[in-house]
Amino acid sequence: GALPAQIARAEKRAVNKVTRWMAKGTLKDIAASVGVAQKILDDRVRSLDHGYNGIAAGLVWFGLNPVAITKRRFGTLTQTPAGAKAGRLSFPGAFVARMDSGHIGAFRRRGRARFPIDHESLVIDSTAHRAMIDAWANRAEARLETVMGQELNYEVNVKGLGK
Repeated sequence: GALPAQIARAEKRAVNKVTRWMAKGTLKDIAASVGVAQKILDDRVRSLDHGYNGIAAGLVWFGLNPVAITKRRFGTLTQTPAGAKAGRLSFPGAFVARMDSGHIGAFRRRGRARFPIDHESLVIDSTAHRAMIDAWANRAEARLETVMGQELNYEVNVKGLGK
């Protein structure tokens, strides 16, 4: 049998692994549904060790705010007669501009006047993506059982008592 300290270590590792697994899986699904590469949304997902009082817990955060269309995030922005393009995404009526600061982005005019302009952004439909996040959360319990078994096995049979 496993000692309480071994169980605690195995539990912490298992929760951290499942939290990272859930974050990466959610990122992959949302990026595919939006139609962009995962690296564009990579800074929108965080997996955190959220344990307290000796209880292992994980937290996955996913930012669902619109993503600004910038050269830094999307790579080359192209101006077309119909609007702006960033990779496979097109934004009709938008234009590509370089700001005095060197920032390159896609913008859209609010009206017929020259100003004001707004940054063009990729909207992440939060309702549809909350369902994806919930689906991954439902899968996490079964995954945690599997990983916990693996980590207990490692703790007892590989690491042993004295390590």
